[in-house]
Amino acid sequence: MTITNPDPTQPCDDPGLPIAPPPHQTTAPMSGLTAAWGTPVATVQTAPTAASPLSVTLPFGWRCSLTGTSCTSTSQCTGGVSDVCQQLTCNYLAVGIVAGSQTGGTVAAATLVPAPGTDSDGDGIPNACDNCPTVYNPLQQNQDGDRFGDACDNCPTVYNNDQTDTDHDGVGDACDNCKNIPNPDQANADNDLFGNVCDNCPTVYNNDQTDTDGDGIGNACDNCPTVSNVNQLDTDHDGVGDVCDNCPKVYNPTQTDTDHDGVGDACDNCPTVPNPDQSDIDMDGIGDVCDPCPTIYDPTGNPLLCVENAVNLFISFTSTQGKGSGTVTWSTTAEVDIVGFNVITFDSKGNRIQQNTSLIGCRQCTTGQPANYTFIIPKHKSGHNIFLEMVRRNPPIKTFGPAVRH
Repeated sequence: MTITNPDPTQPCDDPGLPIAPPPHQTTAPMSGLTAAWGTPVATVQTAPTAASPLSVTLPFGWRCSLTGTSCTSTSQCTGGVSDVCQQLTCNYLAVGIVAGSQTGGTVAAATLVPAPGTDSDGDGIPNACDNCPTVYNPLQQNQDGDRFGDACDNCPTVYNNDQTDTDHDGVGDACDNCKNIPNPDQANADNDLFGNVCDNCPTVYNNDQTDTDGDGIGNACDNCPTVSNVNQLDTDHDGVGDVCDNCPKVYNPTQTDTDHDGVGDACDNCPTVPNPDQSDIDMDGIGDVCDPCPTIYDPTGNPLLCVENAVNLFISFTSTQGKGSGTVTWSTTAEVDIVGFNVITFDSKGNRIQQNTSLIGCRQCTTGQPANYTFIIPKHKSGHNIFLEMVRRNPPIKTFGPAVRH
């Protein structure tokens, strides 16, 4: 039986060895690596047993006793007076076997045994072979198989030999859920890939962290995902932010907008007729474009309340302007779009003859209120054939009569 030395120039904890680094190597090395193990360092005639295993001390290179750096003289060691350059040794059990001039492809066992040298943490493992030289860890547990034991590894379950920790929170970048923002507690309420302190939706699972409007609030929890609104103001508490809510003061989570005028049905004063300006002159809650009486306050929208008619059209001959003159009187039911009136007669041939030289002005005009009128016709004895024209802002002109003699 022959015991071989993998590489005398490497320290015993270097993962570049054909066998894995300590502690407690139990996995056989790949047979393809055994050819590089070098010249046998010892020959033993007696077969080892479980009760009396074979032990051989293998020489390794020179390292500083405290810092563990390679050295050729103590002057190269920077760890203080106690940091000296010394040759390293580590004891292993049965690390390799050559039988019949053929290199074996398995390892019976490989267990680290404490070697002489400095042991800063007092755990029985010399610094040169300790995967946590300054942290007590006699079991040398190392879940991720990198160079650092669990006790001092900033990512004990994720392989990271560089131990990079950009935000200096004690958690290595390889396993830090917020690599650029310190969060030693690694709190992650939604269990996605991002910790609370760097998650744009800390309570909503969103691994993609998409933020379409760039307001710092992820789409998954943004109440206006396409319109920037950092404050997330939602006055009506319908889940839609004010800046994108088509009824910001009326609860309407469905945002239904039948007429597509940008005003939701829940607050649109003409929900089936587009009117983005929502003009409502009479302030009755019905928009002008769909209000049958846009100038008359009527929340019921009754069109009969604003029918413009002239009623009580009479003529009398009690005018103070003398015998032969007639007094014409009338009333309006409502004035919504009236401009004025004309008093007319028709001759025997049906020709229209206007009695007033200029338009008789309206009194209420567009208020929706009624009004009373009086007009004197000179030298009209019969009292017959008197008519009234109502001139409106919107055609046609409406004609009433004939006047009744009173």
